[in-house]
Amino acid sequence: MDGDRENATRVALAIEADDPSVLEELLHLLDAAQREHAIWYVAAIGSCACLRWLVEGNGIDLAARYDGQTLLEAACDDDHLEAVRLLLGWGATLAGTPLHCAVRRSSEEIVRLLVEAGAWVDQGYPGSPTALAFARRRKLKELEAAVLAAGATAMTGQGVDGGDGRPGPGTKFVRKRKARGGSG
Repeated sequence: MDGDRENATRVALAIEADDPSVLEELLHLLDAAQREHAIWYVAAIGSCACLRWLVEGNGIDLAARYDGQTLLEAACDDDHLEAVRLLLGWGATLAGTPLHCAVRRSSEEIVRLLVEAGAWVDQGYPGSPTALAFARRRKLKELEAAVLAAGATAMTGQGVDGGDGRPGPGTKFVRKRKARGGSG
């Protein structure tokens, strides 16, 4: 058990240092839950060298959910512009809620990239706020204008499938990680 914890700690430190060589050495030693969290953590902190290694060298599924989010959602949720650019360049899925993650973070550049990539502006979990609702609630006039210009009309989510009528990956959203800054 201590070896597992030590490996998980070394992987986290490698991700924070953006060092894919240690990640490559240790990722396969983690259990499935630790591995999933490590993959999510790479995108969540914008560790671009590790992200390149995962995607280009290991064929990580860009539509899968890791710790409750797609890699694109994780990068948007923590405002990591370069990671978002990389993921979009690799064809990351726009399903889920990356756009409203970016609006919540007030990231005009990421919102612009997502809209240009074809993000469905009315996406959101049914009954939950859309990007437009977040922008209005937080009085983010520039972001509100951007999603309105892209065709946003809904204040509550219309689904997370990308607007094409096909179910998106993992439409049930369950966040497994602990809240930031909290304990327990």
